[in-house]
Amino acid sequence: MTSTGPATCVVVSVTNDFVPGALVTLHSFQKQNPWFDGDIVVISDGLSEANRAGLTARFDCLRFVEVSAKLKQWIDTVIDIRPELKGQASQFYSLDVFRVGSTYSRALYLDSDLLFRKDVGQLWQRPEPFLCCRDGPAYRGFGRDRTSFDPCEVTQHSLNDTFNSGFMLIDGSLLTEAEFDRILKSVSFEAWNHVSIGHTDQLVLNHAMAGFQHLLPSEYNFLLKHFQVMQNQTESNIADASVLHFNLNAKPWQPQRMLGAAFESPLIYDSFSWWNASYIECMKEIFLRRKRRASKG
Repeated sequence: MTSTGPATCVVVSVTNDFVPGALVTLHSFQKQNPWFDGDIVVISDGLSEANRAGLTARFDCLRFVEVSAKLKQWIDTVIDIRPELKGQASQFYSLDVFRVGSTYSRALYLDSDLLFRKDVGQLWQRPEPFLCCRDGPAYRGFGRDRTSFDPCEVTQHSLNDTFNSGFMLIDGSLLTEAEFDRILKSVSFEAWNHVSIGHTDQLVLNHAMAGFQHLLPSEYNFLLKHFQVMQNQTESNIADASVLHFNLNAKPWQPQRMLGAAFESPLIYDSFSWWNASYIECMKEIFLRRKRRASKG
């Protein structure tokens, strides 16, 4: 894979609670994809100076971008209608990728709870403008109801081939203010009264991109929450996946929550050990980079 240059970027949305996850997501991406020399864009709101310093200490070509006022206002309106989503407001921040990526030819959006285990550079050779992977119901053969977003039988009226929004490779033709506005309007405010489950950005993007998404093999966004059905329905498995997605209630950097988690397979614990090994690598790299800078100063 040849270098991409600054015309491409990787985008993550990060809160203070998810900084360890973002560090591993980006560290493992760089380790497995050394050809990438584009920018890293961090979308955040209220990220502490200490956490900004930690990210800056590890990564070069890093840009911090505040969540846009337009998106914040839109989120506030949704939360007025669905107050129970207030604690999930930051999950909408991914929508800003279409705005902040406007100066790039391609943007790879990543959730901050991924672990890269293989090179994904071959995806940059794909011509499709919007690449993503299925979500849990799609792997089970279901669609989603257009009103409630509940899993349902596949019909001509349902949302079909629905996708998880944690890994999206987006062409520059979609990275525009006009596309950002179109996405925000794809689900009316009134429609939020009828949504029965707590999805946020994923609901909006599946409506906005319905029929336009191109689905990748599951190895590029292996959903640990659904690992059993994915291993049964696809040729992917945890050990061979290119990208693991820790879309579980207990995250690898939250050991206290792991104590109460009842994982369905020891393979889940293996994936946590791989994540922790990557985290230690990242911490060592931060230490060495700081040491090198101090010796030059």
